[in-house]
Amino acid sequence: MTVPKIYPLCETALSIEWGNTINESVHQQVTCLNRLLQQKPFIGFIETVPAYTTLTVYYQPELITKENTEPSLFVKNYVENLLSGLRVEASQNENIISIPVCYDGEFGHDLEFIATEKKLSKEEVIAIHQQKEYMVYMMGFLPGFAYMGEVDDIIATPRKQTPRAIVEEGSIGIAGKQTGIYPLSSPGGWQIIGRTPLCLFDIQKQDPFLFKAGDRVKFYSISKEEFNLIKEQQKKIPSIDQKENAAGAVVIKPGIFSTIQDGGRFGFQSYGVPVSGAMDIHAYHIANGLAGNIKNAAAIECTMGGLMIQFKKNASIAITGGGAAFVNHQKIKMYQPLGVAKNDVLEIKYNNDGIRTYIAVSGGFAASVVMNSSSCYARAGIGSP
Repeated sequence: MTVPKIYPLCETALSIEWGNTINESVHQQVTCLNRLLQQKPFIGFIETVPAYTTLTVYYQPELITKENTEPSLFVKNYVENLLSGLRVEASQNENIISIPVCYDGEFGHDLEFIATEKKLSKEEVIAIHQQKEYMVYMMGFLPGFAYMGEVDDIIATPRKQTPRAIVEEGSIGIAGKQTGIYPLSSPGGWQIIGRTPLCLFDIQKQDPFLFKAGDRVKFYSISKEEFNLIKEQQKKIPSIDQKENAAGAVVIKPGIFSTIQDGGRFGFQSYGVPVSGAMDIHAYHIANGLAGNIKNAAAIECTMGGLMIQFKKNASIAITGGGAAFVNHQKIKMYQPLGVAKNDVLEIKYNNDGIRTYIAVSGGFAASVVMNSSSCYARAGIGSP
């Protein structure tokens, strides 16, 4: 069994690294330690993120007080103790997921290029791509993006020298010996050979992700007609916000970039979902504290000013961070509780004190909770500016 290198990644994370050679033997060690940490978390443990040859452990250093040990050293010792008794065993419950793929020319943008480069027919490239079950080694880049491997050397192809501005949702690509599926439309440089109609990431589901690390994936061909039929069945039903007519405040001007944020979306980095949350976490917490809210209440984060809100009822608010705040055109002091009356207009302007301003209201702003957080992550369709 390979002895890993353990080192601090930052003040809140530690990485365990088993070299840089991708193989299933190494990944079994990653998976087993990951499973053990999930079963036996330490005080202050937040989450783990498995990758090809590494496991990153995130923790809250302020909660680690045992024996007055440096937090990173405490976590390192804890991990070393788990590693000393680690027994590497192959999972007995591997999840095998079959993925329908249409390799039609409209979808397989680079299929002919790979075939030409490898001196194969397009049909041979497809057949070789389908002949294996692929291990999902890790998730990342986009929510639900599964990095799988390894494709046969015969069709392994480097990334494109110039990435595409947009790769369509569901596109299946090859990059070196990796294969993967884009769960969302995105810029990307993988060689695209087909597309699946399946939805890989759906925030309306209790479990939004089709894949997880350790799954195995098998591809099979479908026609364009079958693709369109499945795609139609996969259409998402838009949710209806019943709270809009009862709003306690109305945004008159949104500013450059204003979003709902809270303390962050933890527990999903292993699926490629970033923490998000308030950029200036201290200013965010102070605003909620001054408004008398719970620690993780939803607040507005306004970037570089321009936000204008009219209140439809009396409210208690607090404003922190950079920028300048005005109520009915009168400048107000920040970092203190403030009462506003019905029809009062709050305006946030940019100044040189800082980029982001936080507005908290007593009771918090109403916002949908997705994966345990109200934080906006616009890239994945979770909330919007």
